[in-house]
Amino acid sequence: MERKKILFVINNFDIGGPQKSLLSLLYRMDLNLYEVSLLILNGRGSLNEYLPEQVKIIEPNPLISYSLLPPKGFFKNTIKKMFSLDYSFALHAIPSVIKGLINKDMTKEKQRFWIKMKHSLPRLDMEFDVAIGVSGGHSMMYITDCVDSKKKIGWIRSDYRVLNRDHDIDKAYFKEMSEIISVSKICRDIFINIFPEALTKVKVMYNVLPFNMYKNIPADTSLIKNEPGVVKLLTICRLDPNKGLDLAIGALEILLGKNRDIKWYVLGDGSYKKELERIIQEKGLENHLLLLGFQINTAEFIKRADIIVHPSRFEGKSNVIDEAKFLLKPIVATNYETVNEQIENGETGLISEMNSESLAICVEKMINGKKLKEEIYIKLKKEQYDDTKSIRTFQDIIER
Repeated sequence: MERKKILFVINNFDIGGPQKSLLSLLYRMDLNLYEVSLLILNGRGSLNEYLPEQVKIIEPNPLISYSLLPPKGFFKNTIKKMFSLDYSFALHAIPSVIKGLINKDMTKEKQRFWIKMKHSLPRLDMEFDVAIGVSGGHSMMYITDCVDSKKKIGWIRSDYRVLNRDHDIDKAYFKEMSEIISVSKICRDIFINIFPEALTKVKVMYNVLPFNMYKNIPADTSLIKNEPGVVKLLTICRLDPNKGLDLAIGALEILLGKNRDIKWYVLGDGSYKKELERIIQEKGLENHLLLLGFQINTAEFIKRADIIVHPSRFEGKSNVIDEAKFLLKPIVATNYETVNEQIENGETGLISEMNSESLAICVEKMINGKKLKEEIYIKLKKEQYDDTKSIRTFQDIIER
């Protein structure tokens, strides 16, 4: 029997929730049944080395990568385009970028630039049974405008309201999707409230757990030291202001002011790293807030932590919380819009207000609460997540 051809398209393949979620899914799919390809729109990916060997990487045409208007190398690439047959892309890109920077509205300007240029974009010279825009946005626009596929699927990975996108443009693209996957019920409801005409297309599929993927990926857990009497807190996130690391720093200062012996480890990397390092040094927190860098096998670090703290300002559905719950760890998270779909306050974790004071109170309550932690453990054990339903949902979607 001929294998069904599936194309996954993702904006980038660097550190992030959509990327890890896709990797987890690929490790659970039967790749003997499907011929799977991955196209990374920006043409780069630090996570490529972790892909299953059966997955074929398709290189995007350089014009596609340029049409995302990435800030890195934009000036150099624009000069090259000016002296090539593709000079029209540069002529349109320059005013788009200037307008986006002046109006501080680059997301929408990137959408508008794509619309201007889409009829000149090179199509992918391959045919697929299913094409999936893994990270929404441009990945969905690309499969609509540049890919020949019998079925096209979009993916909603966040609270759509916080993305600052042009709804009219996205509405036209969602209309072209055969089906749309949402990572959570709350994300689905928010999305449908904005795009009610898409009601019948949206299917909820929770994240697939990554433990199959972790089996052959070592983790240097010596980075988390086992020190008697020291409480080990762990936050796993992209280093980005939206992840609430400033709230974590404020909470840490409060806890240290109460003479708590704490080491707060942060696993991840990103554009906010240098600023974080500056703040840590300025506040003298070098011995208490430790940036461990990126590690893909986060499970081994979660096992060695005492409490998982997730201070994010917004999420779709957190991979970190899913892993921590499965590993039966105490969790403290902030009250971002979708948190209640993963944590029942006081039952499977604690939810703080979106400020450092409340976060510190909840962390201290978890540190002191031996009975609370025991009750949370029992509840998590009882509700331990089985992701086989997500696998079945995905198979149903691609086979229909």
